[in-house]
Amino acid sequence: MTEDSTRTKARTAAIALAELLLQLEESPACEPLLTGSIIWTVDAFGRISGHLYETARGAGALEAFRLLFGGETVPTSDRYGSEFYWHSIARTVDGVPVDLRAPVAAASVEAGLRQRIAELEALVAGRESSR
Repeated sequence: MTEDSTRTKARTAAIALAELLLQLEESPACEPLLTGSIIWTVDAFGRISGHLYETARGAGALEAFRLLFGGETVPTSDRYGSEFYWHSIARTVDGVPVDLRAPVAAASVEAGLRQRIAELEALVAGRESSR
């Protein structure tokens, strides 16, 4: 990649970030994205990354971003502290890849096990009723 190409991609991404922030400002549903401590970065390859470091606003910020730009929030295996996992939503805004990450509370082990038991019980009940 040439220096001019890198500079052009970074410039395009910086302009897209400014437009993204303007869109967020105009949408009342995006307040969690504007009031939180999101650190936005633009890399040399023309990608935008945002990281929210507030545990209380993580899920709300991701949902607000999803409502405005679409996409699906996906949990990662990366932990944030002992009780949170990073969740991510990736979209393309004005032709530029954007990845927003925020910490979301990890489900308790007990809740996860209870949900899995309920799923297995429903599966067994379905098999027994089809006999």
